Amino acid sequence: MRHGFHHVRRSRYTLFAVLLVIGYLLTMIMQFMLLEAVKLGNDNWLIQEKNDFSQADIIIYFLSLLFSILPGIGLLFLFARNVQERLSYDHDAPGLRDVIYYFAWYQVGYAIFQVIYMLVSWPFFSTGSVGAIIEGTIMHMWMITIFILLFYPRKKWFGFIAPRRAGRLFFMVLLVFVGLNYTIDPLVTYPVADFFNIEIQSWREDGILKEIMTAKQYGMFNVILLIVSIGIVVPIAEEIMFRGVLQTALVQRFGVKAGIIMASLIFAVIHIDPALMAPLFVMGLVMGLFRHVYGSIWASILFHAVNNSYAVIAGVIIS
Repeated sequence: MRHGFHHVRRSRYTLFAVLLVIGYLLTMIMQFMLLEAVKLGNDNWLIQEKNDFSQADIIIYFLSLLFSILPGIGLLFLFARNVQERLSYDHDAPGLRDVIYYFAWYQVGYAIFQVIYMLVSWPFFSTGSVGAIIEGTIMHMWMITIFILLFYPRKKWFGFIAPRRAGRLFFMVLLVFVGLNYTIDPLVTYPVADFFNIEIQSWREDGILKEIMTAKQYGMFNVILLIVSIGIVVPIAEEIMFRGVLQTALVQRFGVKAGIIMASLIFAVIHIDPALMAPLFVMGLVMGLFRHVYGSIWASILFHAVNNSYAVIAGVIIS
């Protein structure tokens, strides 16, 4: 009888998690719908954020909330009833169920903050301020937190071990980073953009540059905090999600090549940046290979941190 009750509770947990993943996918669709393509005089398409919302945008938004808030409450309720079980439910190799649970809990955080934003005027802080920088990394800190809560007992499965050939790692990261910095645009970014007639202007990177410029006006402390946020916190969180949870499970299920390619493609799509989707895919492949070759997620975190830190510091200098 106890085993049957445990099975029912587990099935409900999985059901709520699947519904939350549907909410996550609806959120991704909504974010793509909030972009528009504007044709320029040179026949290229500029991808930018829309100034107004259509009825379809509003419907998808409320559907994403529906599939986030209600199952999120159910997931939190089941989690609270048996915390210890949820913290160490398995000691097997990571699988696709782990991916579902992880993205489900990510969506729980999204739902919580959406409810807060609906109840309190947003944004809370002005762009570039200390509060705004911390607020901008809240979801990334949540990504790290839920990994610790769900998978800490199995952290080695997800790559939290010392990298193989650690002595060469930093040199290889710098070598690959410099090589990509000089080759990725002429070999990937520009040819793909020309083929699809897309203007190479990223609404996402424009927003980051604006944040860098504003933080610089506040003072050096804000700049350093932004470097820590984008250069350290974001790489750790995103590598946990993509190379830790997602790639590990996909490699276990589909093999090394397919797993790395699929994780890299999802990494590129989830950034919601059509103009830079091709180079993002290549960067995902590179970080996936670092994770696989060195057998440790610290390798891909290091590369990601070097890339992001360089971008922020360069932004500070040119702004």
